[in-house]
This record gives sequence, structure tokens and C-alpha cells, in this order.
Amino acid sequence: MIPPRFVRRLVLIPLLVVVTAVAVAVGPPLLLLGLVASRGRRRVARVTVVAVSWPVMECVVLCAALALWSAGGDAETARERHYALCGWFLGRMYGV
Repeated sequence: MIPPRFVRRLVLIPLLVVVTAVAVAVGPPLLLLGLVASRGRRRVARVTVVAVSWPVMECVVLCAALALWSAGGDAETARERHYALCGWFLGRMYGV
């Protein structure tokens, strides 16, 4: 079930920013710990990189979506830019 729009925009987006800040702060020590503990397999390191990259990229995409929304324009152009933004996000996350 999806929460109401005002809850998503007033609660969940600031919560995502807080989660991103925590992930960026905790990520480097956790990455070092994972590299030491994994002894060559680096599973913990890969999971840490994805766990830090995802919320950071999500915040970047939300800011870009806000910029697209505030720029306005016709619906077809906005839809194309939105799809391009989603494709960029998925391409970057696949690369991670």
C-alpha cells in the first residue's frame, strides 16, 4: 500500500536524506572492515558499495526530478526527460 502523497513528500523524502547522510558517514569504516574481514572474496565490500551508492543516487535523481518538475514544459518533453533520467539512474546503478 502506497502512503498518501503528503506523507511521501513531507516524511519519506527527508527520511531518505537522513538515511543517505548516515550511509555516507558509516560507509567508509564499514568498507574497510569488510575488506579486512572478507579475505579476498569482497562480498561485504560489494554490498557496502551498493548500500551506500543506492541512497546517494536516489537523492541525486530526486533533486533532478524536482528540477525537471520546476522547469515545466509540455507533457511529452517532460515524459521523455523523466524516462531519460530513470534510464540514467538504472545504468549507473547497474555499473555499480
